[in-house]
Amino acid sequence: MSRRFERIATGWASRTGQAGRLALGLGRAAVRKALSSEDGDGAASDGAALLEHMDQMKGLAVKLGQMASYVDGALPDPAQRALRRLQSDAATLPYPVVRDAIVAELGAPPEQVFEAFEPEPFAAASLGQVHRARFDGRDVAVKVQYPGVADSIGVDLDNLDRLGLLARLGSGFRTRTVLAELRARFSDECDYTLEAANQRAFREAWAHDPAVVVPEVIARASSRRVLTTTLQRGASLYDLVDAPAEARDRAGETLYRFAFSSIFGRAAFHADPHPGNYLFGADHVVFLDFGCVRYFPERVVAHWKAIARAMLAGDRAAFEEAFVDAGFVHGAKFDFDHQFEGMLYLYEPMRASGRYTFTPEYAKRSWDALLVGNPNLSKLEMPAEWVFANRLQWGLNSVLGTLGATARFGELFREALDQEVRPLRPALHAPEP
Repeated sequence: MSRRFERIATGWASRTGQAGRLALGLGRAAVRKALSSEDGDGAASDGAALLEHMDQMKGLAVKLGQMASYVDGALPDPAQRALRRLQSDAATLPYPVVRDAIVAELGAPPEQVFEAFEPEPFAAASLGQVHRARFDGRDVAVKVQYPGVADSIGVDLDNLDRLGLLARLGSGFRTRTVLAELRARFSDECDYTLEAANQRAFREAWAHDPAVVVPEVIARASSRRVLTTTLQRGASLYDLVDAPAEARDRAGETLYRFAFSSIFGRAAFHADPHPGNYLFGADHVVFLDFGCVRYFPERVVAHWKAIARAMLAGDRAAFEEAFVDAGFVHGAKFDFDHQFEGMLYLYEPMRASGRYTFTPEYAKRSWDALLVGNPNLSKLEMPAEWVFANRLQWGLNSVLGTLGATARFGELFREALDQEVRPLRPALHAPEP
């Protein structure tokens, strides 16, 4: 297998040229940086094995590493702790490359566009790195995309297809459908013009809620590969773990409301709930990175609501009808009883009548309930609109489990479910200042 990866990586580098090799180097360096400093023989062994595979996946390696770093049960704990560094501390570009990128995108070097610009980034992740700067008298964050990263992700997805890795999950999912959705969303993430539009739409939609903060986009200093927003400060998820229970509960409630009110009330999902995309203040949560957003057709929201109401009522017959109508059943002899039991587990927090506490164990058990031990896996279908929705059951639930958040999540879910749908859609052109 490793030789096959090597042949594909060599071919990829020759096709994508200097920009591609730069992205390849960043992906390799980021993963190595994360894994090399973890103590323990077991961690080193896990890290070496993980690196061998991720190292060949170039730009996508960091994104996959980020996902694996916080989803409970995805990896052994030592490897997961090592990869946690990828959430905000991946490999970075030297300043001359950043300067050239800003010139190409904004038509002038940083010292002319901004009143001040820090050459050293304060954060770096899968697609770009972020620098502090000053613009019009305000502190801003300037995200600069890595050259060649869009091409590298496209090739990585081609490699996943060629190697048949998704098919090996043992599911009945139509691989082409899943890959097409991954390609569309990751392509969106590489277009900062679209990300800016998403961010403006969510900022407007949540402007009434003081617990939700979405940074303002600075359109005059943004482009397709450079995104400038107001600089926000706050604690990280892992800083908040040691905070009093009241603060963790309040943060968890805000994360939960934001997710489900966006889905059921605005037909939109901020589809990248990894810890690096949140900052926590005393009474609010800052939501970052709106590159990966899924806008749902109203019919999909209607299907989701029908499934949710069936689960809340414990109605096995209504669940079967709604599950089929939503397009999840692919094969014959589908075991609806087992699927219903698994979904009851998934809806445990939503069905709770009082206060419920999320735990890492809850998220870990979902692997068995819905994947590993699911006899329906080869008969399940995954409609394109639902591919990224899985980040709720593993991504968001893992974040809430890390916080150990306790709240009346059942009430919050029902309130979101009862909202009238007013679809949120981005305006691609910024309003005049």
